[in-house]
Amino acid sequence: MVLKILIFTNRLPTLTPAEFKNYYETHHMPLIQKISGDDAWLSHTRNYIPRDSDTNTAQLIIGDQDLEFDCVAEVIYRDQEQLQRQMAAVGTSENTRLREEDEERFIERRSVKVVVVESCGGSVGGFGG
Repeated sequence: MVLKILIFTNRLPTLTPAEFKNYYETHHMPLIQKISGDDAWLSHTRNYIPRDSDTNTAQLIIGDQDLEFDCVAEVIYRDQEQLQRQMAAVGTSENTRLREEDEERFIERRSVKVVVVESCGGSVGGFGG
């Protein structure tokens, strides 16, 4: 059974959204791929919250501006065993040190949240049909 997790992250306040995204894509993801190994996940998609460069506000449709994250990553694993293998690979003392040192360069580490989610259905059109 496919397993999906969401990872919510905040950028350091010293970084712009563009700097955060650039570092995540060009430094952090290559490191995570390297220490995770070839069979780390089926897919790892990062979704960045677009923000106005002058006001730092998100492009909200509903809700207030009190967003607690700058990126939502969706990671899909073949099964629980694949997740456990990846966690074991990144969890060695050396890889933990490398990952944490890298995260301290661009992420508010205390803000990171990781949650398992279940997907239901899919949409082929608008609401109601």
